[in-house]
Amino acid sequence: MLNPSTPELALCSNSTAQDHLAFRGRQTRTLRSRILRSMAKAPAQRLADRAAHYLTLVAVGSGLVTFVVWQLIAQQPLLVAVTFAVTAVVIACPDALGLATPTAVMVATDLAAKRGVLFKEAKSLELASRIQASRFTR
Repeated sequence: MLNPSTPELALCSNSTAQDHLAFRGRQTRTLRSRILRSMAKAPAQRLADRAAHYLTLVAVGSGLVTFVVWQLIAQQPLLVAVTFAVTAVVIACPDALGLATPTAVMVATDLAAKRGVLFKEAKSLELASRIQASRFTR
């Protein structure tokens, strides 16, 4: 989480000009820190985190069961039991789910920001996928 006492260097640049603005300040005062504080996890991210938690327990449990079966029941050498246990954990590992969701949210937020659209809440980003038409006026 953000530590308010840590100094932060904030850089701003205009994509069409060569002007750059840099300043130092406390994290509580920078725009980036205010945006990060206001961004709650999207509902899909919370669901993915919860699923990844349980899938991690299943992956580690499958590794332990595999090790016990190969070491104690099949009485195979330690190297064989460890190899199969690690294989079971790698196959059952939920890292793809735990990493793919935040990566997709980060990429979508970045693409929207590059086009001048900022989302105050992560839930707004998720709801934006339902938009069928939009109208812009000057």
